[in-house]
Amino acid sequence: MWEFRYYEPDARGERQRRAVMVGTREDYPTESAARKSPEVQAILLRLNAEQPGAAGVADFGAVIARYEQEEMPERYSTKSSY
Repeated sequence: MWEFRYYEPDARGERQRRAVMVGTREDYPTESAARKSPEVQAILLRLNAEQPGAAGVADFGAVIARYEQEEMPERYSTKSSY
């Protein structure tokens, strides 16, 4: 199993350690492949957006993954039409 670990500030401004399970060795055979996954790219896109000057170029899959995680409506009918 691949796990992506990172830190982000909480409401008080203190760093909090976070971890996200990315996938299995079958899904991503190398660490580089796991880091390029849409889930990890979406997290990096969000974290870099909070840090001015740290943002890089995001691929379209990362933008979609971020939208699905943070903005996708909960209703099935709306979600399926989006």
